[in-house]
Amino acid sequence: MHPPREVLLAAAVQGAIFALVRSAVDRSGATAIERATDTWPSDSGGGRD
Repeated sequence: MHPPREVLLAAAVQGAIFALVRSAVDRSGATAIERATDTWPSDSGGGRD
């Protein structure tokens, strides 16, 4: 069994990696939309968050 501190550290690292990848994917998608439509996606009008 792993110590609680090790588990919490691993969870924090995993969360940071997930957030980084999610941001990169969101940015890539927005860039693709901008290239296709010549318009940056709006922050208003709904979304994932």
